[in-house]
Amino acid sequence: MNGSNVIPFRKGNRNYCFLVCDGDLPDTELRPLLTGYPVLPLHSEEELRRALIFFKPTLILVRSDLNWGNPIDLISQITQASQAPTILVLKKTGQKHEESVIKKAYQAGVFDILRLPMNRDDLIETLDLPMKLLSYHPMAF
Repeated sequence: MNGSNVIPFRKGNRNYCFLVCDGDLPDTELRPLLTGYPVLPLHSEEELRRALIFFKPTLILVRSDLNWGNPIDLISQITQASQAPTILVLKKTGQKHEESVIKKAYQAGVFDILRLPMNRDDLIETLDLPMKLLSYHPMAF
């Protein structure tokens, strides 16, 4: 994974989160909630594939506004390769388009959906269950 933006965590490390996105982590509200859980930003399908092979994530966040891949297809691939909860971070678009994306995301196996801009209470509620499970059962995912 050298030469990419993927942080080289030790193999077997389970305390981290994947963020499937285009650029750096813009979601400043997310960082404090994931204290102690390093965030691994992934910027391509190849990086995502490699990360799923080498790591076992705690949580996977997929941005809906990717310019390099279809988020629904990626969610489907992720749910086949990992047991970690996958959350779609949905950028606001037209209502009919959003309804279609939401339906397809749940069909693909998404755990939950968050909307941008993120509401702190929604974010805490969505992240609460997987993080609690992990704290009680470190090998839960």
